Amino acid sequence: HDHPSNAVHIKVADYGISRITLPSGSKGFGGTEGFMAPEIMRHNGEEEYTEKVDCFSFGMFLYELISLRQPFEGHEAVKECILEGGRPVLTHRETHFPSYCLDLMVLCWDQQPKVRPSASQIVSIATAPEFTHLLDVISLSHGGSVMDGIACMIASADGEESAGVVSGYELWLPCSNSRIDILGGSAKGWQQYHRILCPQVKGGVGGGGGGAGTTGTSSGGQTGGTPGNGPTQASGSQPTTPHLLKTIKLTTACAVESAVWIGDAEGNIYAFNAADCVHLFSYALEPSAPSPVVALVYLKKFHRVAAGLENGRLFLLDSQLIPSTYVSAEGSFVLSELGSGERLCSVTALWHSEDECELWCGERDDAISVFSLRNSHVSGQHHLTHFPAPLPVRGLSVALLYASGDDYVYSYLSPSYILYQWRSSTKRVENKLDCSKLVPCSESLKSIAIDERLSPGKCQISALAVLGNELYVGTTWGCIIVVERGSLRPTTVFRPYEEDVRCIVPVVPVTAGDESGGACTTPLIVTIGRGYRSLIERYTDVTVGPSTASAGRHGLAATTPTAQDKRLKEALLRDRSNHMHALIWSAEHWAPI
Repeated sequence: HDHPSNAVHIKVADYGISRITLPSGSKGFGGTEGFMAPEIMRHNGEEEYTEKVDCFSFGMFLYELISLRQPFEGHEAVKECILEGGRPVLTHRETHFPSYCLDLMVLCWDQQPKVRPSASQIVSIATAPEFTHLLDVISLSHGGSVMDGIACMIASADGEESAGVVSGYELWLPCSNSRIDILGGSAKGWQQYHRILCPQVKGGVGGGGGGAGTTGTSSGGQTGGTPGNGPTQASGSQPTTPHLLKTIKLTTACAVESAVWIGDAEGNIYAFNAADCVHLFSYALEPSAPSPVVALVYLKKFHRVAAGLENGRLFLLDSQLIPSTYVSAEGSFVLSELGSGERLCSVTALWHSEDECELWCGERDDAISVFSLRNSHVSGQHHLTHFPAPLPVRGLSVALLYASGDDYVYSYLSPSYILYQWRSSTKRVENKLDCSKLVPCSESLKSIAIDERLSPGKCQISALAVLGNELYVGTTWGCIIVVERGSLRPTTVFRPYEEDVRCIVPVVPVTAGDESGGACTTPLIVTIGRGYRSLIERYTDVTVGPSTASAGRHGLAATTPTAQDKRLKEALLRDRSNHMHALIWSAEHWAPI
């Protein structure tokens, strides 16, 4: 792909001492120092061994590909080191290779032959779409549900964010249990994990809200720190005491310049400074009859935020103003209201020019209302339906809407398993994608049950995102579908989660800044779902979860874990098997199925 004009021919040579062996095993001493399995060296080839010696060599071969060094280069006692369980050491840079590459390498060079994968298992793992794309995994430290997610870019030290030079990003994840998880990452993987608690502010209090208490968490999801060491409380706030706190179900989020706005299930909006998590303000959109905030959409060119409530009300808010009161800021903070249907489910914005955009509002009974805005004022309205029926289609809600920058809007009717592609200029459906006909490709006979997949409830769509030329679709069965956004032609399908994919967050190319000082930009996709399914576990009996994913990254590549280490890891995986997991994917070069 990098050099289409230069044909590359790969040839494998030097089979001088190789032999075809029987399933029962083989004998004989031969091999290359550093690549030779311990069972050959221990008995000088006089005891029988199996094809697993080649799997050991393949693990060392992966190390050579990753490090560009021979295993144990410069080491004098290689045989003794391998027999004692020693393995080549990875540098910090090398631990940032895709997780499954490191996992497979460590699995292949295991001291016990029965733990190593077979040759056929290696082929299945290495040809899976996830193998070279998964960069890192982290398990959230609680059992709550993530309701939405947004990425905020972190400016580099020289402050050149406007030029596209950033040092990383933070993922803000509002949850169903008052928590806002914040994951810090880069193009190499997760680097920091902490959380803030959504502040409890009594209604009618003026001026902003209280500072949110924080809990720090180390990379890898291990809880640390203590509550209450976050920003100091702003004046005028009245947070309730800890024993009176009630759970706030957060519902949606959006980035507004240097702030993050978050909505909850009672019609409240909370704003935080993205840089230091300071709580800026809270505002109740409809305190007399609370209704969940289903959408927050930042209209940057108009300096507005569109806030949609489930009861059908759609407000345009001033993004540059901090409201002076907790309620009743009509005419200042709440600038106008757009009439929508009886129930609002989703909202997205499609820009046509600097002063013109469309707000697509998904409603119940198969309806979409499209508001044309010019300079933040309504200039037109369209009413659309997916089916040309004379009567409304009862029971189907437009649960998801997502606009791309090329005149396309994607919609999903719940409950169903069809994705629709609309062209804005014609207001017609151009393509459809039936998700019930797509089977995940990287599965073994022991990991997939086709009959279970065919259940209609398993094929529903739960998340959408566009990055580059790809549309990413998440399903309630934990599948990720990568689709060509123009034609809706599926590129690949895989299933990294046990349960539904809660959200998919595109991360614009960031400058990773390698050790040589050069800039390295990589488009990334972050997925959030419940119950991580390791690719390694799908084909082998070895447990590899988020605490052991990227084994070399977490120090397992150079040492042999003790039995106690293994028990601790297994206990941790059991405790967190049903937690939410955040996965970072490289979004480049998806191989078509």
